[in-house]
Amino acid sequence: MRAQSGLAIAAASFLLAGGACLPQQGAPAEWKEVAWPFLRDAWPNGRAFECVGGACGVKLALYARVKNGFCDCSRGVADDDEIDRVGDVMLVAPEFHPLATSEPRPLAGMAGRTRLYETMEAKPHRVLSLAGGRDCNAFSAIAVGDVTSAGAAAAAALINTLELSRWIALKQSGG
Repeated sequence: MRAQSGLAIAAASFLLAGGACLPQQGAPAEWKEVAWPFLRDAWPNGRAFECVGGACGVKLALYARVKNGFCDCSRGVADDDEIDRVGDVMLVAPEFHPLATSEPRPLAGMAGRTRLYETMEAKPHRVLSLAGGRDCNAFSAIAVGDVTSAGAAAAAALINTLELSRWIALKQSGG
């Protein structure tokens, strides 16, 4: 009985301290498509999304685009050098450094990789790069904002949705 009341007091304290604002375990991410916010560069604009709740955390945006002819034709995005080369972290900040080695992850029906970076600004923030490639064509996505493990999983899940996977495949085939 005493343990139960102690648990109830701890839970109430957690909620009063702001715990209610944390992502809910198992709550699905809710993504909304928004306008592409970046200036035009050598690659076509992509698709932009903001997560408005659920598993994403406080705030998370995802920007994805295809880069045809810009991938290792034999291996795709298979290592740190390749994700650094095809990634779009520079859209967010011109100077950044990786926080860890990249990790393999299935993305949009192909072998992909993810890598976490930190920008080198007055107020640094984290950016997760997600990339994959096949047949000399890459796709690159970045997750910006609340890049926690839950946010990273939500970003990868968005890329792996049927709609976005089909869009990436269509763009990689020249459509």
